[in-house]
Amino acid sequence: MKHKLFILISLIFCSFATYAQTNTIKIDAALNTNTDVIQIQQEIVFYNNTNKILSQIYLHNWQNGFKNRKTPLSKRLIEDYRKSLYFANDNERGFTEILNLTANYKSINFSSKKDQGDIIKLDLNKSLNPNDSIIINATYTVKIPNAKFTGYGKTTTGYHLRYWYLTPAVYTKKWQLMSNVNIDDLLMDASHYEIKFKTPKNSFISSNLAKTIKTDSSILFKGKHRTDVLININKNEIFTTYKTKHHHIITDIPFKELNPTLVTLSLIHISEPTRPY
Repeated sequence: MKHKLFILISLIFCSFATYAQTNTIKIDAALNTNTDVIQIQQEIVFYNNTNKILSQIYLHNWQNGFKNRKTPLSKRLIEDYRKSLYFANDNERGFTEILNLTANYKSINFSSKKDQGDIIKLDLNKSLNPNDSIIINATYTVKIPNAKFTGYGKTTTGYHLRYWYLTPAVYTKKWQLMSNVNIDDLLMDASHYEIKFKTPKNSFISSNLAKTIKTDSSILFKGKHRTDVLININKNEIFTTYKTKHHHIITDIPFKELNPTLVTLSLIHISEPTRPY
């Protein structure tokens, strides 16, 4: 009986592994530092890993949360007695402008949800069956907001970017739709990423994804099964890499006054607490 139970469990896990496919996101981005605008071409391969037939797909568009005084983010900050976004100048705000959006290379109707301008609803031309996939292509621009509102955006020395691109919403029994209200809690399915980011010369760019190819004007980042992609662009190199036996730790915490060996030992203690020195 134990053998039968083991076989049954194995079949369940094999079945899940066979049908649960991973979304892929490819982005070609170019930053204009004169206008604080990113031009983006993005491809999303979205898999229907539910047991439901989907006639709509939702995308989170959190950069639109900085657009005006009526967004959920602006209202939430007012509730926290933070009026900087509510009274911000237009050049300090952020927003997304969708130039083109297709599904399986055909035009598609899309719209922002009422009272939630940072969520986009796509009305599919053809329903998406369970275990099937669809290719979503989007061409759009992102105006980067000032970082003083949430800590993400344009800083005094460059840009600290998070939730800067379109991401598919998660479906678990229903669509899990979440507006940007500055609590860093966006629910995202793990995806495979490939991001080519073009920046002006003499700028330093880093990410929580791995660098693969670097040229004079652009860099290619890749990562598998990731849920969030951060990008940092600065006039000066602010990140230092410390190597341990099992990890490469990249940090912008200044350790200039400390001995490098002591810093490495401290980071080992934090990242590998069960490992002996």
